[in-house]
Amino acid sequence: MNPLSDRELLFFTKLMLRYETEIKSNPKGYDIKSKELTRFLRAKGITLDYKKRPELYRGEKNTVVFSSHGSRCVDFIRHVRNAFAHGLVVKQGNTYELSDIYRKQLTMKGSIGMNLLKELITKIETTRKQ
Repeated sequence: MNPLSDRELLFFTKLMLRYETEIKSNPKGYDIKSKELTRFLRAKGITLDYKKRPELYRGEKNTVVFSSHGSRCVDFIRHVRNAFAHGLVVKQGNTYELSDIYRKQLTMKGSIGMNLLKELITKIETTRKQ
């Protein structure tokens, strides 16, 4: 386990602030089924699974399992924000192990390459229609 670098801390802090000041107050317009996002996920081998329960995650590479009750994109960003804010982002080599827990229930679990997570967040944010 390695501590997050200053650049990583800055990335997650900016994401947290963006979520709190922009996304949370206006969560409309994101599209998990966007053709560009779908192509990106497929090309990079990323699985975002919001259908199965996070406790069923078994360590698959570049897979994040999370609960969702609204916008899948916003919920994913919220879970990543929570993982950082609660100290549940663990760096293992060049991979982030992510977890989110709400009221003692696991709500997100996954593993994704460090650069892939940053690219994914950027790609998700481009799906937003104003």
